Amino acid sequence: MFVIRLFLIVCLSSFWLLHGSALTARAGSNPVMEALKITRTNYALTYNDYAGQFVFEAIGDKGGYVKLHLALKGFYLRPVLTLSQSRQGLFPENDQYWDTYEVIPQSITVTAAINNTRHCVNPKSSIYSNFNGNLSRVLNNPAPPNNESTDTSIPQWIYGASSNFLADVLRFSFKVRSRLSAGGKAWLAIDAYALVNGTRSGKTTSRPDLGKIFFTQDPNRAEEHISIRGGRASWRLPGLIEVKRDFSLEDISLNVTGSSEVNVEHCAQAYVQESDENWHLKYRFIVAAQKRVSAVLRAEDKDAETWLPEPDQVRSFTLELVEPTFEEVEAVRFVLENTSTNPGVATNAGNHLLYDQCPDCTLPKEPEIYFHNTDFSHDDGSAYPVRRSYVHYNHCPIDDLPDAFFSEKKNANLDLSDQGVKKNLRCQVSQSAKLEKLGSSTIPVKVTIKDGAACTTLKAEVKVAGVWHPALAKGPAANRDETHILIPNDQDHDQVADAWQKDHAYQSPDEDLEILSGGRNQGDGLSLWEEYRGLLVGGDFLRTDPARMDVFVHDYAGQYLTYLDQVADLYAAQGLDLRRVYGDEHKEDVVNYQDSAHKNGDQYLISVMALSQCPGLDFGKALGRAYDSPPLASANTVIINDDIFRSLGIARTLGQVLSGQDPEGTSRTRVGVLAHEIGHNLDLPHHGEGDREIRHSLIGSGGAKKEAEIWVACQGGEHSGDPNCFMRYNCADYYLERDFVPQSWLMQKALGIKKELKPFSEQDYGAENCFCTQKNGSGPCGNATTGGECLRNIKVRSF
Repeated sequence: MFVIRLFLIVCLSSFWLLHGSALTARAGSNPVMEALKITRTNYALTYNDYAGQFVFEAIGDKGGYVKLHLALKGFYLRPVLTLSQSRQGLFPENDQYWDTYEVIPQSITVTAAINNTRHCVNPKSSIYSNFNGNLSRVLNNPAPPNNESTDTSIPQWIYGASSNFLADVLRFSFKVRSRLSAGGKAWLAIDAYALVNGTRSGKTTSRPDLGKIFFTQDPNRAEEHISIRGGRASWRLPGLIEVKRDFSLEDISLNVTGSSEVNVEHCAQAYVQESDENWHLKYRFIVAAQKRVSAVLRAEDKDAETWLPEPDQVRSFTLELVEPTFEEVEAVRFVLENTSTNPGVATNAGNHLLYDQCPDCTLPKEPEIYFHNTDFSHDDGSAYPVRRSYVHYNHCPIDDLPDAFFSEKKNANLDLSDQGVKKNLRCQVSQSAKLEKLGSSTIPVKVTIKDGAACTTLKAEVKVAGVWHPALAKGPAANRDETHILIPNDQDHDQVADAWQKDHAYQSPDEDLEILSGGRNQGDGLSLWEEYRGLLVGGDFLRTDPARMDVFVHDYAGQYLTYLDQVADLYAAQGLDLRRVYGDEHKEDVVNYQDSAHKNGDQYLISVMALSQCPGLDFGKALGRAYDSPPLASANTVIINDDIFRSLGIARTLGQVLSGQDPEGTSRTRVGVLAHEIGHNLDLPHHGEGDREIRHSLIGSGGAKKEAEIWVACQGGEHSGDPNCFMRYNCADYYLERDFVPQSWLMQKALGIKKELKPFSEQDYGAENCFCTQKNGSGPCGNATTGGECLRNIKVRSF
């Protein structure tokens, strides 16, 4: 026996010197491997015809997720066969000996994603933070060195490859410890560690952050340890994983799975946790000999390249099997990855706002009354508190789920149980859909969209001989690596559809850069992303234009709808879009009340009320009142004197003043009053000050005499500046060529004011159809003084 063993060693040494330390292995019996088991410890084998997959996922009950998917192609293996060598008599046997197989993949396609939110709420405050990040890379481990077996290059190489991060983003290796040759068991240790770049966002701020996903085993730990917090998730199993099949150099196939659950509490006792509490975790690791698989995933909708998401749309896709035949395929699987999870369904809406009866959840749609308190003042400047009541609707479970999903209602033939959610829903929804019994080579699938900024990626996989193989993604919405269909087409991965981005060039989704012609004040309070996400306006979904300023108005009085629509037409001609929203399309007067990573601040609407809704409020004979301020929490109210408003006329001739007859002027003046008062709430003052009412005797047609209060304008007063501007008064009966109108009767008499009064002519009244762009005035009252240049001074943003 000694002679035979020595002969083997000599022959194998010659083989090694000729071929180096790295050998290529194939599945099946190999006498060279048998000899290596006995003689060598410093070598590596290459398995080119094996592939594998490692999956680690943690899915929360409110739509949060942590996912690490590794597609492995080819392996390098370094065996240390201490047990086999001792059993062959090279040295004495010992029950502490193991055969150890250290393995690293040749190529790794890594896809990782984290979306984890902390949301804690109590009646007075809330805490919100979210980490969102993803990773997609193709990585390659270095090949083993081709050195002589007497040096330490192979141990150094395998140590470096299993302990270092590839491209600073991933560390992955596995090790099998086996006593199978002595009738014992084999155990598996997996080390996976991914670093995921992402964004940590609060209510109003965001910053770059690094997420971490860690999976390993600890032989010294009696219990598993799971931690999911922010952008970090770790799962440490107690002990090693038992390998329940033979593992050897001839066949390195593996197939292990596991699952667990954990409750995560991250809110103080005074808060209610609105974010994920229960997490379901699972892992799966497969290594098997490769088989040729060819399949193609395509979008069926012809507008896939330019489509923009809207709530409640459904998109169609098809997986086509090319090779092998569908009879040889064990299963196919569709997976949505990196799916956005925006609260609600639009910038100003939850899912219950879309329907009279929600088709998605089992909860009844219930109105919730809430009150909003704000400030106003009497004519003398004393405070007058304003209280408004609104109807909102209870929370829908859809509001917290991912913005796109598979629904069993649209995919009745698919299994959605993996990652499936059905609590308080009419049907199960999931980020994964599987079909195990195929009846055709063509498999359709539908994706339901539930948000105006929904963003996800779809991949398909085919299971053959126990291994999942990725399908190729084809078509204009496929990513560049052809691994996923992008929904919507978002090649730069900024969560904004490329088609919309092409039409609205921008640098950042947070920017708010609208500006009116010649304007001084940028922004309308909505970030570019919030405008892309869209809003419910008057019951319709609307994606606003980030190049134009938007002003949101609610007709709380319910009296001014027709006139507000006419105001909107006039404003629009100058690049200012007035959006008339319903009372349930905002919350506490905030339009963009849904939190997001791209919210810059609360943008308030302007609420138009009637004086009759404000008992005890006194602002004299004014047609309306508003603060000279952008819309703020304490200054977003326009109040119209509805008694006067209903009987409005416009001074065109003295006879019309006496008779009150001028239907066309009446309508125009009502529109002008609303445009004027809303202008105040866009931070615009009057053109000047000094005009006032005085008592005077008027003589009408036929010599009729009437004592009346008349408006008298002065130089540089409210009637100065551009006569067509909304902010210029348009109601004077007379004017003075003075820069003031005396208030007291005594002063009026002393100065002989009534003799200086000159009537406004037909040409002195303006069209009330624009915001002026200059101070110059063509009317009898001259140039504007304290105001004017109104268009450039408009300020919409609330913060």
